[in-house]
Amino acid sequence: MFHKFHPAKIVVVLASVWTALALPALAAVTVTKTADLSFGKLVPGATSGTVTISPIGVRTASSSVTLFNQASTQQAAVFAVSGGPLNTTCELTVPTSFTSLTASSAPMELSSFSASNVSNTAISLTNSVGSITLDGLGAYTVKVGATLTVGASEPAGAYTGNISVTVTCP
Repeated sequence: MFHKFHPAKIVVVLASVWTALALPALAAVTVTKTADLSFGKLVPGATSGTVTISPIGVRTASSSVTLFNQASTQQAAVFAVSGGPLNTTCELTVPTSFTSLTASSAPMELSSFSASNVSNTAISLTNSVGSITLDGLGAYTVKVGATLTVGASEPAGAYTGNISVTVTCP
């Protein structure tokens, strides 16, 4: 089984031994972030609300959160999977929630993570786990979106944090 955690870049490779015969080690799966998840520019209101970025990059807001499009970049995170077993179904795991997105003393929470492939076809997730099938080169592209909870009168700032995506192949 291969495990790849991003961004820590930890790879665990398990090789099996059958009687006295050692099976060859397989290539390690690599997950590389190629684009950051960005919610763009927004202004919190008098009540808390949410901003959602879908895996295809569509941004929506609820409650009194105001979205700004001028000079604002919003996009889903993109991860490139490579080096996996060819034409193999692997397990994709995205976070369930993430609470340390901070700019000042007021953290904001990310939740409701969702994923799609490069063709914008949704990846069905159950408890943040879904299946992907690597192509004939052992590669796959995953887009990840999420919902940001914005507190009432949230302090201004550039809020940052890291999310991890794990791909496990047989």
